[in-house]
Amino acid sequence: MKTAYFDPRGCDFWADEKYISDVGNYRLVACVMAKNGEPVIIEFGGWQRREQYVSKNGKTKTRIANENALYVNGEHTCYNERTDSVYGPEAGCYGFNFESIGIDEKDYDYTRADLLRFISDVTGEQYDNIVFDREKVEEQIEAIYKPVERELYGKAREARQKIENEREKEREASREKLRLRLKEKQMEY
Repeated sequence: MKTAYFDPRGCDFWADEKYISDVGNYRLVACVMAKNGEPVIIEFGGWQRREQYVSKNGKTKTRIANENALYVNGEHTCYNERTDSVYGPEAGCYGFNFESIGIDEKDYDYTRADLLRFISDVTGEQYDNIVFDREKVEEQIEAIYKPVERELYGKAREARQKIENEREKEREASREKLRLRLKEKQMEY
């Protein structure tokens, strides 16, 4: 069994607050390696998920479907060839689609048990303990996320430099052709 580390980045719940979560903080962050091999920084929170329904008189209304629904936002760095762009390849941070690894956030509540279940489902490993530790999460970001980010940004930088070198060669060839034409014109006179 493993321990899941979370960085509490929101406000703590007040002692007299009637919030139905046992998490204790409004916003948590974790960094894990997803089961598809991508490092992901995940932000967690709770919210009241609403759904629409049609009332008896035919009007569309909304009601609370889950008072303690889990909100997740994942971020990962990926490389984009961008063959249709004059700027060339790039690397950037983009939202992570949890559905791509078979996870629907609607199946989870903002509770300790469901946070463990969510992390376990994302990673494919079994977690059984939660620890709130900002330094440990920062270490995980440096160990898991940053090396991939640096590698992809470096790859994009090298690819853009290669494109720029090729463009410079083309420009120099065009300049040389222009010089030759000008020389020929001068010889004609």
